[in-house]
Amino acid sequence: MTDETARMGWFGRLAHPGQFLQWSRHWVLPLAAVTAILFAIGLWFALFNSPEDYQMGQTVRIMYVHVPSAWLSELCYGVMTIAAFGTCTYMMRTV
Repeated sequence: MTDETARMGWFGRLAHPGQFLQWSRHWVLPLAAVTAILFAIGLWFALFNSPEDYQMGQTVRIMYVHVPSAWLSELCYGVMTIAAFGTCTYMMRTV
């Protein structure tokens, strides 16, 4: 540990990629397992355990997949718009 990293707090050390990878390597497998288990439970509740709608019947379960996918696509378009705007303003400033 160098003198500079000794002066940083624990949060500052996590900003260093080498320190972060060393710390996070132990968390990847347990967090991946917890994520897979919770995803499977949520999928089971959404597709098999949810009650039928009195008007739409079984088709209401499409919304459990369709609506989050639509929100995620809107988020992606928003991020791309902000990135494109930032790139354009950066390019105009450097010209």
